Amino acid sequence: MAACRRAVGLRDGTRVGHAARSATRGDRGFRRARRGGHRPLPDLFAAAGYDHKDVEARIQAVFAQLFHGDRDTQTVYYEDGRNEHGPLAYIHDVNSNDVRSEGMSYGMMIAMQLDRKAEFDAIWNWAMSHMYHSDPAHPAHGYFALVGAHRRRGQRRDAGAGRRGVLHHRAVLRRAALG
Repeated sequence: MAACRRAVGLRDGTRVGHAARSATRGDRGFRRARRGGHRPLPDLFAAAGYDHKDVEARIQAVFAQLFHGDRDTQTVYYEDGRNEHGPLAYIHDVNSNDVRSEGMSYGMMIAMQLDRKAEFDAIWNWAMSHMYHSDPAHPAHGYFALVGAHRRRGQRRDAGAGRRGVLHHRAVLRRAALG
């Protein structure tokens, strides 16, 4: 878990890992990871015989629906105002009617893979603002809460740390920063 802590950064500059610094300071590493700066993955759709243009069109349509579709029936990505660090957005867990660290990290991974830095940054900002344990006296200091908040109320509901969410945050930040 110490490695997870190093990869997740604080805004005040303490204990900020390389991945977090790079992922939140512009898109140099972000774009390089999207272009395959890490390790190229096989195109399973092409291997299955699907046309690249059709696959790309479908991916963009699904992204548009889930991130910017009808707020009541389609989207899981919700813009939630701004703070001093920029726009805020969260990924809503429709099954639990709250925000989970795992879902937030999946939203960031999707945004990174589709080169949607604005969405990535807004999700990261919300996670740091509403889910991150920043109090040095807290036993989960340096980690993200498993359950971030009720959808409309914004308060942290979980005093502990969500291990899978932290690992997913670490993976997406690392991949976004590679280059």
